[in-house]
Amino acid sequence: METVLLKSTPQLFHFLAKPNNENVIPEQVASCVLFKTDNEYFLITAKHVFDNIQLSDVIILLNEGNSVRLYGEVGFFIKANEHDNLDIAIIKLDSSIAEQLKQRYSFLHYKNIDFIHEYNETNTYMLLGFINDQTRLKGKTFLSTPFGFLTQIKPLNKINDLGLNDIENITLKYNRRKQGFLFDEIKQFGPTDLTGLSGGGIWHVRQARDKPHLQYCFLVGIMIEQLRGTNRGIVVGTKICLALEILKRYFGVVYNKSTGPCST
Repeated sequence: METVLLKSTPQLFHFLAKPNNENVIPEQVASCVLFKTDNEYFLITAKHVFDNIQLSDVIILLNEGNSVRLYGEVGFFIKANEHDNLDIAIIKLDSSIAEQLKQRYSFLHYKNIDFIHEYNETNTYMLLGFINDQTRLKGKTFLSTPFGFLTQIKPLNKINDLGLNDIENITLKYNRRKQGFLFDEIKQFGPTDLTGLSGGGIWHVRQARDKPHLQYCFLVGIMIEQLRGTNRGIVVGTKICLALEILKRYFGVVYNKSTGPCST
């Protein structure tokens, strides 16, 4: 299952072109998720990815050393006079970019996004993306090791003190001593620093009733940060329902519970 999800989970690189064709090495910055409605293509990630870099300076690597540079309209939230904790951004991709990305990736259909998900402490969730320290340049090729782990919700009593809230955010446990993908029998020792996983998907893992070994995964959030200090061992995500307002406000895409997102 994680292999299928990785097909819609590219790694984002910062690549600022220099004059005179100077050699510049792309720098890994975040993860993202590709998805589509019936006739439009989008990329979703954390908004803070673009705090200090331009969208046009971000690339996604393709096969055989090729890459595609991002451009287009970015939809996000601005809350006047407040720190922007609505950390989610959606980019509408031109069809030509989408076709290039299809050389290596696939777009998650909106039916695999649970826009009205009910978050429950008994549910199993998985975070999936790429950690900067686990991406290495060998020759002219980047070798990226995907990282994902199964977890559950961990409520925070003073979540508002962190500029977060239960309506927009989800807080999840991160026990680095017990990491593994869906069917791993041996749990691995995870990294301390998860930088780069921001923008990666938070997936609700649901077991099929009639087939115990079959798992269904639905996108329910986007990772935005790893808490430190007294709240270490917790990762924070933005709930996927916030994507609906962005899709409607910027791109004219409305959501119907029975039919899913569609353009107005």
